[in-house]
Amino acid sequence: MMREFIIILLTSLVLRPGAAGPLCFSCSSMSQAHFCDVTERCGDHQVCYVEEVLTNSGHIKYTSGCVYNQTCTKSVISDHTAHGQVTCLDCCQGDMCNNKGCGDTGPMVRPYRGPYCFQCEHQSHPSECEQLNICDVDQMCGIQEHFDGFGRQYTSGCRGKLECQTHTHMLVGRDVRFTDKRVDRCNICCDDDFCNYACSQNHSTSGSTAPTKAPILQHITAPITPAPGPTFGPWGEWQPCTRTCGRGWQERYRKCDDVMNGLLSSASCSRSGVDTRECFNDVCEDCNALYSIGYNVSGNYTIYPDQTSGYDVYCEMQPGSGGWIVLQHRFDGSEMFNRSFVEYEHGFGDLNGEFWLGLEKISKLTNPGRKVEFRLQTYNGTWMTLDYGNFSVANASQQYALNVSQHISGFSPETFEYNSGEKFYTYDRDNIDHCAVRRFAGWWFGSCTYLNINGEYGLRDDESGIIEHFNNLHYHNFQTTLMMIQ
Repeated sequence: MMREFIIILLTSLVLRPGAAGPLCFSCSSMSQAHFCDVTERCGDHQVCYVEEVLTNSGHIKYTSGCVYNQTCTKSVISDHTAHGQVTCLDCCQGDMCNNKGCGDTGPMVRPYRGPYCFQCEHQSHPSECEQLNICDVDQMCGIQEHFDGFGRQYTSGCRGKLECQTHTHMLVGRDVRFTDKRVDRCNICCDDDFCNYACSQNHSTSGSTAPTKAPILQHITAPITPAPGPTFGPWGEWQPCTRTCGRGWQERYRKCDDVMNGLLSSASCSRSGVDTRECFNDVCEDCNALYSIGYNVSGNYTIYPDQTSGYDVYCEMQPGSGGWIVLQHRFDGSEMFNRSFVEYEHGFGDLNGEFWLGLEKISKLTNPGRKVEFRLQTYNGTWMTLDYGNFSVANASQQYALNVSQHISGFSPETFEYNSGEKFYTYDRDNIDHCAVRRFAGWWFGSCTYLNINGEYGLRDDESGIIEHFNNLHYHNFQTTLMMIQ
C-alpha cells in the first residue's frame, strides 16, 4: 500500500502543471547579464531579478533568477555577501525579462541577432528544457517530437533557415518490435524568441506554459548605498562600435571621484572604469562582407565601399557560393542596351529587372582588382560560366579602360582577355573600327570582341547579338546573362 502511494505521489509530481510564476533567466557570476543561457520557472509570488555584485577581487559579476516580491526593496537587500558587495538589484515582472538590468543593456535587438531558442536533446516533455542558445542570424528555432517505442522524446535547438525552408513533415513507419525506427509527430521551425518552448499548437503538450511575449509590467531598481571612499561617477556615452560590418565591441567610461580628495585616477577605485558590450552593424563594403555576417538571400542591399556614403546594388547570395555584386543582368529583352556613353557611365535599368550598374561604380568597386564571373544561359537552357581572378576598370580620365587576367575557368582565356587594355566604347564614342555601332552595344571593344553580353537581345546568328565566338568556330547565343564581381 505504501509503495502504491509513493508511485501515485511521484506520478502527480511529474505530471502536475508548471508553477504559476514567470519563466526567468537563472545564472550565477556572469560577466554580463545577457550572457545567461539557463532558465528557471518561478513559484507563486516570485518575480525575475538580476543582481550586480562587486566581487572581493574587484570584478563585476551578475546573478539572475527568481526572487520573492518582498525582496525587491532596498530595505531587505544585503550590502555584502560571501562573494562581495551587492551594488544593484533589478526586479521585473514577465517572462524572460531579466537578461538586462543594473547597467547591462541586454542583447542586441532583432534582426541583428538570431532568436533565443531552447536547446535540449531527448527530453520527455518540452517544458523540461532549461538550456538556451542565441542562434545566428541565418538560423531559426526548431523542435522535433519523436516516438521510439518507449515514449515521446523532444529535441530542440537552432536550425538553418535553408533547412527549415526545405523541410517537409515526415511520418516514418515502425515495425511491431519497436526497433530503432521512429515516428516524427511534429517537426517545426519558428523565428521568434523562445518560440520552440512547445512542439506546436496542433500538437499540444499538456502541462507546459509557453513564455509570453508581453512587455515587462514592472521594473524596480534598488541601488545599494556605496561604501565610503572613492566611487565612480555616472557612465558616459557608448563609443562607436569597433566594426562597421558585423559583430564588434563598444566601450563606455566613467571617472573615479573621491568626495574628500577631488578627482582621482581609476586605479583608486575598486571597480573598473570601463564597460564593454557587443554591437552589430551592417554598414558593409560589399556583398561578400554582408554574406560573411549571415545575409544569404539574394536581393537589393545597400553597400558602403568607402564606409561613408552608400548606394544600392543587387547581391547574388546563393548559399554556398554567395557574396557577388551583380554588374549586369539580362533575361527578357525588356531593357535596351544600345545606349549613350553617359548612360553607360551612370548606369540604367532596374536592379530587380534588367540593368547595367554603371561604369563610375564599377571603376570604384574594382580598384584594386576583383574576381569576375559571367553566368550565361543559352536558348536551350544550358548554363555556362567564365571566371577570371583579376578584373578592374580604370577611371573616367582613361575612358574606363579594362584590365583582366588570371583566367580560372570557362571557354578560352582569350574570350575576355582579348579586350584587356581597351577603352569602353558606345555608339556616340566609338573606336576606329566602329565596333559599338556594328555590335549595337556599349563594351570594351578592340576590333571588335569575342564576347559581347550587351548586344541586341534575341536569337541571332551574327555578331550583333549577345554572343561568344572565340576562334570563329560557332556562336554561343545567350538568353540570360549575369556579370558579377566578388
